[in-house]
Amino acid sequence: MVSFLTGQGTLYIILVNGVIPCRLRFRTGAIMDAEKLEFFRKLLTERLNHLLEEAGATLGDLTTEKEDLADALDIATMESNRDFQLRIRDRERVLIRKIRMAIEKITTEEYGYCATCGNDITEKRLIARPVALNCIDCKTEAEQLERRSRSF
Repeated sequence: MVSFLTGQGTLYIILVNGVIPCRLRFRTGAIMDAEKLEFFRKLLTERLNHLLEEAGATLGDLTTEKEDLADALDIATMESNRDFQLRIRDRERVLIRKIRMAIEKITTEEYGYCATCGNDITEKRLIARPVALNCIDCKTEAEQLERRSRSF
């Protein structure tokens, strides 16, 4: 016996021996209004500008001439700090790319929709993580799958 149920962007195929979830992409809510889109555009633009300013300052710090340090411990500390700054800037570079993608999605009116199921991403989630690509349900599911795959 086969029957079908739908709910929140997911089609469930119910078989005699179990349930098979099949993701469908459809939108359940209305498109975000212009005022909210402008709020998120401004929020993302401010974060982008802040990150770009910090990146410029770090570049200036990293390109200045090194002091002549005679102590090996001072040299190691300086190199460790430099590596740490570079790791942070690399993470920020990834965030800058995500912010630019989110701003582009606002322009194309695709912002605020889950990339996996197509449902709305809640405003609460978007305020906490404006570059979110997935709704909380899909993100939670993806993280659980990732944890399971790492445990093997």
